Amino acid sequence: MCNLYRKTLEGEGFPNPEYRSEKLARRLQGDKDISCELTFSKVPHHGCLELNLIYSSSITVDEAVKCAYKLGTSDQLQEAALTLNSHIKKAFKESKELPWPPTAQVLDAVKMVELLPEHLVQFLSSVVTGTLDEEKCEKTQRLVYSITQDVCRAATNSKWKLPKHILLCATLRHLYRSKQLTTILSRLGHSETYDFSMELETAMAKAFDEMSTNQTPQIITGKGNTVFHSEWDNLNRITTNIHG
Repeated sequence: MCNLYRKTLEGEGFPNPEYRSEKLARRLQGDKDISCELTFSKVPHHGCLELNLIYSSSITVDEAVKCAYKLGTSDQLQEAALTLNSHIKKAFKESKELPWPPTAQVLDAVKMVELLPEHLVQFLSSVVTGTLDEEKCEKTQRLVYSITQDVCRAATNSKWKLPKHILLCATLRHLYRSKQLTTILSRLGHSETYDFSMELETAMAKAFDEMSTNQTPQIITGKGNTVFHSEWDNLNRITTNIHG
């Protein structure tokens, strides 16, 4: 209530950020027209402290305490959420631009962990484990880092390209080539989009083609040479599809 009063004073052009709640309570109690509509009670807080609870005379003290508890809990959740969101935005702003196509070094999950917001990692670790213990098993660490990347991607509206989503998208493309499967996981926030996988594959193919060192000395390019083509998707120990 005191915060609302301070905002009202500021809106009227008389800001007073140091205005105390005790002073407001005394003014309300001294106003006969207002005090008859309100009830003032002291509620124990943390065993020794007391809080002044002001509520409508039309409700019971039990109802007032329940409402105050819900309001306080909502404020704490909102404060925590906004704080973590600011840490995510700050980490995203400070992150380096993703090279195209991304290299294996850039997508190294171990190095990416250092770029993730530390407060968010600690928060999710406590949520998953139920403790504040910093020591986590490998399974818990993997799960926390996975969820952290999902939250960071969602909080930045998919602008932050993180290793989990890129690697999972490329793996789905390589194993299944299913647009529907990739789209489902992308909409759930676990992967990049199918179009992203196509762009990534094209960029990697171009980069590979431009690197002549990837070709062995036995391969001679130019007109009049025999072309050797292999469909690697169907290449295994039993069958090969080779066209000369």
